[in-house]
Amino acid sequence: FYAGMPLVTPGGAAIGTVCVIDQQPRELDPVQREALAALARLTMTLLEGRQRERELERAALLATVSAAESTAVQTPVSNRCTVLIMEVQDFLGAVLSRGERTLDKLLTRLEQTLESHLRPQRGDNLSRVSGGAEIIAVLHGDDVAAPLGALREAVAAFERDSGLRLLTADADSGSEGLPAPKVFLRADEALSRLRDELAASALAA
Repeated sequence: FYAGMPLVTPGGAAIGTVCVIDQQPRELDPVQREALAALARLTMTLLEGRQRERELERAALLATVSAAESTAVQTPVSNRCTVLIMEVQDFLGAVLSRGERTLDKLLTRLEQTLESHLRPQRGDNLSRVSGGAEIIAVLHGDDVAAPLGALREAVAAFERDSGLRLLTADADSGSEGLPAPKVFLRADEALSRLRDELAASALAA
């Protein structure tokens, strides 16, 4: 037995299905059909709520990045910045398999390790919205190769020890001298491309 109800966005796009499966043949009566439809609507409501929450998290991160830039030591080199985004892959799966508290403790320890490689005197900053899958590092100045490399090495060590995987992407002010919020958006675009490449590889496998 299989019964499904599509998950439809407010714009009319079908993005998935809520399914009920059983080994015994049966038919849904009108009440059960309506219950399945209600479950699909509830699922979409939760997904939309999560999307809004993510948008708020991004807004908070951008505000943090802007604050970090404005409080950085104002020297000629500190006007440039590099943003590194580190994102836990399959965050929901990690929460379900390890538990929210355990995962949060792991990520808190990672944050502490990452912070040890920052240069507070240069205005470097690290932030993660509570319960979020992303950690954002902002490094100021042109000479960021050493701390950026140290952050990536710390992530690699964390992956080996925890069994979790993180996607990382970075961007810098470049010749345009972009401000930190725009650099963040550029790094986020790079991260999105990495996600797309991983998804394409998974489909091709």
